Amino acid sequence: MRTSAHDGIGPIIPGCHNVAVDDPTDTFMLGSYLTTWGSVYKEGTGAALVDGLGGDEMLGTLIDDALTVPRIFCKSYSASTRDVSFVVAEILGGVLRPVGYPILLSDQTNGMFETDYLYQMHTMARWRDRFSIDVSADGEHGAIVRVTREIAISRPDRGRYSDYFPATSVGRNEAWLLNEIARRL
Repeated sequence: MRTSAHDGIGPIIPGCHNVAVDDPTDTFMLGSYLTTWGSVYKEGTGAALVDGLGGDEMLGTLIDDALTVPRIFCKSYSASTRDVSFVVAEILGGVLRPVGYPILLSDQTNGMFETDYLYQMHTMARWRDRFSIDVSADGEHGAIVRVTREIAISRPDRGRYSDYFPATSVGRNEAWLLNEIARRL
């Protein structure tokens, strides 16, 4: 992730996690839910962790408050919103749909894209996630893309799974999407 406007790339886009040009995500990853360690508070295991930490409910409350909104990842491009939206639609149809994400919205004219949930599982959890992608103008000749991944996790407990609880993505697949756009432009 970018942390400084003085890195030679350009200004930091406010309100989102800015993905670096050299981010090493070269594949879209399935089979792992890719959430943050702090996300366990949202996934329904927070009470057990707070007890394990000696009952420090303040810590759990602070972490929970910080994780209530899905994180937005973003990147700017020196291309028109039309060209960037075309590439986003290509990626949705050529990558996300074939791996199982149903496409709910692919509006190239308005730069709005959304998948439905893909349900996955392994021995430690089952989860569902979906993506929202927004393409907007950045000045006269550029575009900004914002990607949000909404994820919810269900954990096994005594032979059955819990309800789905919201979780927080680490941003790996969001970064891949943003860098794949750059590779295809």
